[in-house]
Amino acid sequence: MKKLHHHIISKYFLSLLLVLFATQISSGQSKMKAYLEKHKEKKKEAIAVGKPWLSPLFGPGYTADIGFLVAGGFLLSFKTDKSDSLIQRSSIPANIFYSSSGALGLHSNITTFWFQDKMRINSDVNINKRPLDYYGKGYQEIDSNYKSDSTTQYTESKVDVAVDVMFKLTKNFYIGPSFDFFYANNTDVNPVMLDDPYYNQFSSQYFMNGLGINITYDSRDITVNAWQGIYFNLKYINYAKALGSDYQAHVTSLDLRYYRTFIRKGNVIAGRVYSRNAQGDVPINMLSDIAGSKRLRGYIVGQYRDNTSAFFEVEWRHTFMKRNGELTKSGIVMWVGAGSIAPNMKSLTQWMQNYGIGYRYELQPRMNVGIDMGFGQSSHGLYFSFTESF
Repeated sequence: MKKLHHHIISKYFLSLLLVLFATQISSGQSKMKAYLEKHKEKKKEAIAVGKPWLSPLFGPGYTADIGFLVAGGFLLSFKTDKSDSLIQRSSIPANIFYSSSGALGLHSNITTFWFQDKMRINSDVNINKRPLDYYGKGYQEIDSNYKSDSTTQYTESKVDVAVDVMFKLTKNFYIGPSFDFFYANNTDVNPVMLDDPYYNQFSSQYFMNGLGINITYDSRDITVNAWQGIYFNLKYINYAKALGSDYQAHVTSLDLRYYRTFIRKGNVIAGRVYSRNAQGDVPINMLSDIAGSKRLRGYIVGQYRDNTSAFFEVEWRHTFMKRNGELTKSGIVMWVGAGSIAPNMKSLTQWMQNYGIGYRYELQPRMNVGIDMGFGQSSHGLYFSFTESF
């Protein structure tokens, strides 16, 4: 009888504990839901009146050149004039990463709008120290050099700050000066580099300061995540010794993009054609490359480089829709493309394929965070980013 009584009490006590535990979980979920709803409304109100809003984020990644990585950063958006209801929100996305290979870096792509969009100031900032592999310059050398820690690996330390200032001429047309500050230091140099006549033309450490001009046509509805419009940019930068450069070189780039919504909102086809031509005394770190999160995702940074590079991409961007017709915050992207390198534009004949798939989540209105899995000819990579590739 005592055993039965003890069993009933124990069972009752256990049931009570389970009820209390479930109640605590339910209470915690309710509090979390209430907090998220409050945060959502606060963000909506701040953006509606033009106030700044900061969205932090943290996530993993993998690239073919630096291995597994952990990245953390933020997306800051704001209006340069709160009273201007038509001007786009400026954005400062930034992320810091550290990889399993010991690579450490910071990247920020800043887009700002000023004086009723009569002036734009954009900047691309890259600061990193990372192990890379040197395959040589041009297809012939690249194909003959095989990746190995003892034969091709070296350490690159780099600071690159590029600034474009654009003044509005007429509707959608802009023109202005471009500046570029570039510093590189190559250490732990490998035998392939020591035997390469092209690499040995230059110092392992150097500065390049560039000044030039950019001409832009931009009819995109939202620059950081366009659904409609055309973007065209032609840029020329001269790296002169008179500006403090260690070598004399000049770079011309062309960037053409097209965006179109079809069938329904949130369903977009985007296309891009890009080329870069660097001539003169061009050190290896400044040669044209097809790889990277803003270029052909899936290729190894530094593997395919020459004086001239070109690539094209076609990307389908699809945001999921609720039953009531409203767009969700989630979406997918898929793309195909190809790229090539050569000593000059006329020699771009050998093309390499590229394709991939990605996930998007809207952190702020029309500003996404994304994870992309890209595939190159013999490499692949997982990319974590705060804005679209293009």
